[in-house]
Amino acid sequence: MITFDMFSQLGSVVASVMFFWAMYQHYLPSKIREAIEFYASRYTHKLVNYFSPYLAITFAEYPNDRFNRSEVYTTIETYLSDKSSTEARSMKADYIKDGKSLLLSLGDNEEVVDQYRGVQVRWSFITECSSSNPYSFYPTSDEKRYYRLIFHSSHRKFVLESYLPYLLEEGESIAIRKRRRKLFTNAGNDGPDWMGDRGTMWSHIEFKHPARFDMLAMEKSKKQMIIEDLQWFQGAKDYYAEIGKPWKR
Repeated sequence: MITFDMFSQLGSVVASVMFFWAMYQHYLPSKIREAIEFYASRYTHKLVNYFSPYLAITFAEYPNDRFNRSEVYTTIETYLSDKSSTEARSMKADYIKDGKSLLLSLGDNEEVVDQYRGVQVRWSFITECSSSNPYSFYPTSDEKRYYRLIFHSSHRKFVLESYLPYLLEEGESIAIRKRRRKLFTNAGNDGPDWMGDRGTMWSHIEFKHPARFDMLAMEKSKKQMIIEDLQWFQGAKDYYAEIGKPWKR
């Protein structure tokens, strides 16, 4: 049962805390306060992570060189595009030039759940904005983007050895199915906005060639024979590995 003595003790504790906080704010030098707050935040974060049962892996869009986009990041983005359209509440949409569809991706700080072989993981999309070097030749506002994978520590081996290889393979398959040929150029970009994304002068248009295999002047039986041969070759990777020959033509 709460008594008057307990309230008085609580009040004295609160008053003591407020007194020491006021002393800390007004009389301690700012350099010392910043150092204390930095180390307190750092070790508090470590302490929380130590007791947390979850692990995280971060995949940056530009991990090392700002001009080389990570292929792993692109593959993850492609894989999660289907999840974004069905589960995410906040999405980004990019217009595909054929005018038939939109490419959806996770919105800023959005999160989706993925499941593989009964194991659930969480993906989140993170953006961080920071000003670039003002003395750079092209000073801009840099936006850093990341995908972060969060999973239970008990699934560490499964995620690293099974889930991530599956995700990369599936993402590459989706990219191949959606792949479009492009023609790139660095000419014809005049005016103040000629620098494209991340300061590149290159731009592209989608390449659509009217010719197709079924339009070739060839006998129908010959076409069918070529198609069957290509289909057999497509599924013969294991056969070539068994006989010790490279899987190529």
